[in-house]
Amino acid sequence: MTTGLRWALIGASTIARERIVAAIRAAGGNIVAVQSGNLERAEAFAADFALPLATQHLAEAVANADAVYISSTNAQHCAQTLQALDTGCHVLCEKPIAIDLADARRMIAAAGAAGRILAVNHHLRHNAVHRKIRDCIVSGQIGTPRAVIISNAGWLPGHLRGWRLSGPGAGIVLDKTVHDIDLLRFLLASDPRSVSAAFSGPNGEPPHAIMGILDFGPTLSAQFHDDFDAPFGQTRLEVIGDAGRLIAEDCLSGRPAGSLTLHDQSGPHILSIAHHDPYAALIDNFQQAARNGAPIAASGRDGAIALATALAAIQSATTGSRTQIENLP
Repeated sequence: MTTGLRWALIGASTIARERIVAAIRAAGGNIVAVQSGNLERAEAFAADFALPLATQHLAEAVANADAVYISSTNAQHCAQTLQALDTGCHVLCEKPIAIDLADARRMIAAAGAAGRILAVNHHLRHNAVHRKIRDCIVSGQIGTPRAVIISNAGWLPGHLRGWRLSGPGAGIVLDKTVHDIDLLRFLLASDPRSVSAAFSGPNGEPPHAIMGILDFGPTLSAQFHDDFDAPFGQTRLEVIGDAGRLIAEDCLSGRPAGSLTLHDQSGPHILSIAHHDPYAALIDNFQQAARNGAPIAASGRDGAIALATALAAIQSATTGSRTQIENLP
């Protein structure tokens, strides 16, 4: 584990409270400030975690920081990232990286010009089950992948239904589908070309659910299903190859959890998984990239590709037609 960074939290969010504070501390980092547009919320957060500074002002929060974690509402990601980069901080931004591609490109360019890390919290890359699936694919245990089916359905509790279902960037796609897309790219080492999708959910609200198919080429496709309103949904990932099949369950929540079974010509085999906190692994990877130049797991470009694909899925579901995905250099 590398030397920890000094972190400022931009957004006194539920994800910061439930996952990120512990992850930063587990990875040897030190949290020096929390910022929120609501000062009382920031002060309560700071008191709960014994943080030295609570403020409404980003500039004050980052004054003594090496890195920031941005978990504000989606529409604020770009402006806050640009401001943090301008102060010399590395940035770990929540997904989606932004709500439009022009902003994502500005963020990537600004990080390059500043010589700073811009990463996106696509934590599913760090789940031990997903790492095992990738290893199985790379080693040829299921032959050549032919199809993937991913289900990220569950019940979104009431206290999380605010900005996710109201305002710019609201809806299921920029909350869950971006994670599916990034995970698929990680597992398959390939980029999708086009997407066909359909929405469902209450009339007059941003989409609560989406189902679609991603085209990865002439012999490989992936089906995805994401839902906020499925109380009995079970997160599940199935990878079908021409020599075997992998089935993972309970692996998409962000917890250090999940099971994995390999089915091949000799029958089913439950594979051993050494679980670890995916968020702590993500923070450790970020700190190694900032301190030692290690490759970042999910870069700004990775976040932008996930966003481009998610926006194409929204367009497809809106128009009822297959949509090509914009290429990013």
